[in-house]
Amino acid sequence: MIVVAETRTRFEDREHVLNYTERDEARSDLPPALSGFCTKTPITLRKILKQPTADTIREQEELEILEPAALIKQEQGIQKVTMENYREIEPGSKYILYLKANTNGDYAVINMNNGKFDLENDSAQTKRLEENEEEQEIHERLKQSAKQRFAEEIADLNI
Repeated sequence: MIVVAETRTRFEDREHVLNYTERDEARSDLPPALSGFCTKTPITLRKILKQPTADTIREQEELEILEPAALIKQEQGIQKVTMENYREIEPGSKYILYLKANTNGDYAVINMNNGKFDLENDSAQTKRLEENEEEQEIHERLKQSAKQRFAEEIADLNI
């Protein structure tokens, strides 16, 4: 599914899901290992650009999606963990999001940072992605391609 969406919820205020391995009794002195994580991000669908025919989701609905980042509370404070330097959706900006339902039916951003494109802050997201200039260029090309592909559909969103 491809949508234009936004969130009003700050990253810190979202639900952070952390999964840990089961403790091994033989090594009970060690803390459990983090085996998975995500953040449940509430979004408002401003425009549905592409949707599976079986889906009943409608524009202006709220939808909770999964992002590959989370906050962990530790003795030393709060630590942010991400997959592949993923940057979370920022409140107040509209994004083109490429989403896919997982086996539990939850939608998640696909292709990490290259599955979401900030429509209102042209260079901010690209600059934050990586210090790797090549990855920044790839992201910017993908973003421009998505904007061109859906130019008619997003024209009425006043972006």
